[in-house]
Amino acid sequence: MSNLYLLLNIPSDSGRDEIEAAFKKFKKELVKYNGGTELGEEEIIQQFPEIHKAYVTLLNPEERKIHDAKLIKNQTLALKVESEAPVEIEEKISFSVRLKHFFSYLIFGLLTLLLIGLLYYLTSFSL
Repeated sequence: MSNLYLLLNIPSDSGRDEIEAAFKKFKKELVKYNGGTELGEEEIIQQFPEIHKAYVTLLNPEERKIHDAKLIKNQTLALKVESEAPVEIEEKISFSVRLKHFFSYLIFGLLTLLLIGLLYYLTSFSL
């Protein structure tokens, strides 16, 4: 479900006048985009059903209440998911990063010891 307020670019506490003004502004933008030709109501419904649905839904008080309730429910679920997931992901990432660092330091240490041993071995022949 999309946020109809974002589609019309209006705040969620907008009144009827603001909703109508936003729709008129959208229609004006269409006129500019279409080279000055004005689209009829039916053409707007066919080409931009989401915008028209947002306009009609937000003008109807009952449909608007339903939309707002669904929007709040979706936002609550999204917040719940966001608050739980990152902790687990951070723990997994931090563990994998620590494990990666451990093995890289281990390999670096072993290579250093091997190099020291090789240098010791090579210098023992030159004496």
